[in-house]
Order: sequence, then structure tokens, then C-alpha cells
Amino acid sequence: MRRSARAWRPSPARRTTPSTASGSAATREDYQKTNDALVELMDTLAESCTEAEYQRLEEIFINCSRYELGFWEMAWTLER
Repeated sequence: MRRSARAWRPSPARRTTPSTASGSAATREDYQKTNDALVELMDTLAESCTEAEYQRLEEIFINCSRYELGFWEMAWTLER
């Protein structure tokens, strides 16, 4: 079953990152608009992928998310 990049989208209450949490409403709206556009682009680009290619994209997404989490955790704890 083909999944959409939208399946990875967090609930509205969790759509902030440390960089957008303290920003203005306009900044958060711009962030969300950009994110929506990128999800649409990824869905379009992935339409012709095989299941194996889609699974590889999913693996890449998960790994990137882990790196981003690690980045924010280092910033939060002032790790060097």
C-alpha cells in the first residue's frame, strides 16, 4: 500500500520545532506553508517509485529525523 508523506505529519499541536516554538505567528505560518509545499513535492516525486524505492526513502527520512533530533538535543543540553 502506497503511503503519502502526509502520513508522517505530526498533529497540529506538535507542528513546532525549537526554532519555530518561540517565533511569531507569521514565522510559524511560513514554516507550515513551506512544509506543506515540501510534502506535496515529495508526494509528486514519489508517485513513480517502486515499493523498494519508497521504503528506501522512508529509511532516509527516519535517519534524517534522528539526526535532527540529535541536533536539537545537543542544542538543548549545550553539548559540545
